[in-house]
Amino acid sequence: MKKRMSDDDDGAKLLQSPLALGDGLGQLDCGLGANIPVLYLPNEYRAIRLYRPTLWKQLVYGVASILSFGVLPLVSYYVPLLQAACTLTPLSSAYFATVVLVQHMESGMWETISVHHGDSIWFEFRKHRYVFDEAHGVFQRCSAAVHATPLASVRPRLQTGYSDDVAAKLNQYFGPNLLDISLEPLHKILLEKALHPFYLFQITSVFLWLYEAYYTYSCIILVMSVSSLLFEGISQVTNTRKLYDLVQKDQEVVAKVLRSHQVENIPAKNLVIGDIVVLETGSIPADMLLLEGECGVDESSLTGEAIPVNKHSAPPNATIDSTSVRNKYKASVVSAGSAVVRIDVPCKAIVLATGFHTSKGELFRSIVCPKPIQFQVERDSYRFLAALSILAVLTGLKNSYDAAIRGLGFIRIVVSWLDLITIAVPPALPLILSVGVGYAIQRLEVDGICCIDSPKVNLAGHLTCFCFDKTGTLTKDHMSFEGVDVVTANDTLSGLVSLDKSPRIVQYGAGMCHSVYQSQDGLVGSPLEKSMFEASGFSWLDDQGSQVQDPATGERFTYIKKFAFDPALQRSSVVLDKGQVFVKGSPEAMMECCLSVPKEIHQTVHEYAKAGYYCMGLATKTLDDINAIDKSNIARAQVESNLTFIGLLLFLNPIKEESPELISALQNASIDIRIITGDNALTGIHVARALAFDLKPEVVLIDMTVNEHGDEVVLHHIDTGVVEPYSADGFLRSSANADFALTGAALNRLQTSGALDVDLIEMVEATKIFARIRPDQKTWLVQTLMAQGKYVGMCGDGTNDCGALKAAHVGLALSDAEASIVAPFTSRKQNILDVLTLIREGRCALMTSYVGFKFMVMYPVAQVVMTSTLYSSLVTLSNNQFLLDDMVIVLGLSLSMLYTEPTKILTVQQPPTTLFARSILWSIGGHIIIYVLCFGLMLSIGTSESWFCSVDQAKANMTNCYTYIPPPGDGYTRVAHENAIVWLFGHWEFVLVAVAINLKDPFRQAAWPNNNYFVGYVAAMILLLLGLTLSHQPTLLEWFELAPIPTTFRLQILGIVLLNGVCTVAWEYIVTRHLDKAPAMHAMAEIRIT
Repeated sequence: MKKRMSDDDDGAKLLQSPLALGDGLGQLDCGLGANIPVLYLPNEYRAIRLYRPTLWKQLVYGVASILSFGVLPLVSYYVPLLQAACTLTPLSSAYFATVVLVQHMESGMWETISVHHGDSIWFEFRKHRYVFDEAHGVFQRCSAAVHATPLASVRPRLQTGYSDDVAAKLNQYFGPNLLDISLEPLHKILLEKALHPFYLFQITSVFLWLYEAYYTYSCIILVMSVSSLLFEGISQVTNTRKLYDLVQKDQEVVAKVLRSHQVENIPAKNLVIGDIVVLETGSIPADMLLLEGECGVDESSLTGEAIPVNKHSAPPNATIDSTSVRNKYKASVVSAGSAVVRIDVPCKAIVLATGFHTSKGELFRSIVCPKPIQFQVERDSYRFLAALSILAVLTGLKNSYDAAIRGLGFIRIVVSWLDLITIAVPPALPLILSVGVGYAIQRLEVDGICCIDSPKVNLAGHLTCFCFDKTGTLTKDHMSFEGVDVVTANDTLSGLVSLDKSPRIVQYGAGMCHSVYQSQDGLVGSPLEKSMFEASGFSWLDDQGSQVQDPATGERFTYIKKFAFDPALQRSSVVLDKGQVFVKGSPEAMMECCLSVPKEIHQTVHEYAKAGYYCMGLATKTLDDINAIDKSNIARAQVESNLTFIGLLLFLNPIKEESPELISALQNASIDIRIITGDNALTGIHVARALAFDLKPEVVLIDMTVNEHGDEVVLHHIDTGVVEPYSADGFLRSSANADFALTGAALNRLQTSGALDVDLIEMVEATKIFARIRPDQKTWLVQTLMAQGKYVGMCGDGTNDCGALKAAHVGLALSDAEASIVAPFTSRKQNILDVLTLIREGRCALMTSYVGFKFMVMYPVAQVVMTSTLYSSLVTLSNNQFLLDDMVIVLGLSLSMLYTEPTKILTVQQPPTTLFARSILWSIGGHIIIYVLCFGLMLSIGTSESWFCSVDQAKANMTNCYTYIPPPGDGYTRVAHENAIVWLFGHWEFVLVAVAINLKDPFRQAAWPNNNYFVGYVAAMILLLLGLTLSHQPTLLEWFELAPIPTTFRLQILGIVLLNGVCTVAWEYIVTRHLDKAPAMHAMAEIRIT
């Protein structure tokens, strides 16, 4: 890069900066005549600001940080713009910038990122590189993918490759071919979590309580908070390590690459786009396009399909367009993360994309850089706590005024005010909410469901939509061979019969036309062909895959040629030593190479597909004079022509036994269900119908078709067979009485074509089955459903589901492999009914959080009322009184009430989606009013009694008053009639509210007899409070610093407590049973889960 002499040198040029050619496209000059087109992607940030460090500002900032006792850097942590203003100098140009502040698109938060200088100026955001475009003076998100490149310009490099200089420049500009997943140290993660506002408040509260010698409660809260932090931090480190290990194993691959006319073995990280690679069996380290040769590729990690796919070279006149090449030349693209299982003809390929721009990279980018999910309960809790804080501040102002008038010192007034804030904003709230979720996670563990993301438990209670992969999720993960439909003498199809009842020629075809072979570990091959081979009864006579034996006659057959399945031709074939040829493939492909086929084959195949069968045609012929043919040079066209069609091979992907129960339960609970699969659309439709999906009378498939005008999107009416070109009017007309199925190819065309009038959001809403969907499309579909306001769950079993599992509000993996690393939940039993368990536990945990929150709101309200009332008379509760209320009554009740288990019933009724739901607000508001009224009644009666002495009266040693005990240096006395009246009545509120809010609801079991801990603890607390209320025992009075009051008044306290309790329970019952009854309850359906 040319060195700039000053900030004023705005004419400086970046030597390697791409020249802009137009909107979204540039060109990188690599020297030696190598000009590489560069595609610019839309930026993923809202705004950026450029800075460079300033020494004097940093020195001033350091001094200010010390003088503010760390407050300035703490605030700067939450407000990066403040830190930038204090330590950095803003710039208008990128040439001297070393730091950039990037504003996130969704959240609006600012993130500080380093700027790198070299042959180009760049920074990395969300795993993509942004390079400074000198021509336009802006940073551009560069796609590390080949774009707008004709293959005719690439083929001269098939023998030479890039020069080392060009490769080095490309590597410097686009970065290494790595999926760089950083491993943050545990101490950094713990520090970030400790700086959360809740934890900061807890730490502040603990120090305040320690200052006031309130040691017991302080230490318990501190230990619990530290334990929670450690658990969260260690879990995050462990999960990140698993993801890192998963990526790392594929990055240690060595590739054979043409560089400067020589084939070199280089690490995969040094691959650059446009490199010419000589393919070998093993992992593929980057997305590539096959230019020469043929090979078989296992794409199961990306598509979920276990059958290896044949790949052949791309057409010589093709043009590589990074936005469409994967769809347009699917049969020639090999993707990173897949594996070459065999080389049929030596292969050379061009690297299409590297790093996080590959198919696998985009999948993992969606995992490590997910779109933020807003947790409504957490957001609402801040609003509630803000309201409580305002309450504390207002009462604190009044009490501060009263204290100042009475001559208390400034420090004592401030401490008392802070006390009110720590009372009004309960620092134990995060603990209580996390414990409730922790109980749910424990129960999930017992049921065989592992959770690695605890906040997602509550989200499971909100779910309104659930998406399922098909193969291995709703259906079993294998294909079963069901039989054949053979051609009769009348040239018609006979109908489905078992293989052993079919003609011998059909049995020979099933036993010999496949790519299955025998190994030491058993049969190796696609599940489909293994199923067919096993049904035939044939056996291998060697482990070379060259000779099989007919079990019925003992006759042996030797293969002299095999043509593997070709995705373009849609068929495979074998030639035997006696000249017999067998060919199998898609029915459409077999029609092209057979002399004749039954007239009804189109309708028959369509009916079989609708019934869920996977159909393959089988044909045969005999080569004349096989011994005279050059067996090594038999042409495929010669083998696969002029064939005699002999029947259809029929397979099924069986539905899991538990799937119907699951779908029925979800639909009766009004949870929207979608299938998102990489499998065939007709198979997906059949599975949906077989599982009794709530579908309209007709299903219309939105698909791509090829005709004389090229490929176009069509509306295929499955039941009638009518096919019409896609139009907005046709879509709207069909939507009245039809649900839709949508293929990935059609979705891609609709996304990229501006010529079609389509509302994708409306289309996704109307579509129940998504078929032939790529992993990145699965993620997009889940995010689109979420953007419509749905709470979306996803259930899948493979790597191709990882992005969707991570993006969804709740993901459940039925796998022990890659999917389990990124999914919040994993079913160890791989049982799909765990979806129901997860939803029930989620609803229970959510309602438990609401119950815990209501209790933790009423607890500080009650204590603020008590404390502020006493502060007005310069009286306070004693440490032992606080200890009993906080540690024994409140903490014990809150922990035990959270242990209630979920109901066995899944209902139409949904839990509230917000803490500001009508039932919650009315419940809290009513309880506060009831408590304040009863508290005021109690205080009014008590202070009007003849025996009552105020603090001032006791201090003046008036007759018949209790002995006044001066305050212990803080200005607030403990022993007073005000204290005894307020505390003996006030702490009953904790028990009464706990009982009321734990009435039976639709999502949790009744506390009695299912939660013995809570019931037993309530009984113990009632006995304890009865004893305290009625006791005159001197030790108790001294321990709790209570002034003596008459027995008759103690009985009055119990009477008002009873009134308070009746009103509290009655109000909660009215709110939950009548005032907030959801309309869906009138038609509630219940499914008992066994």
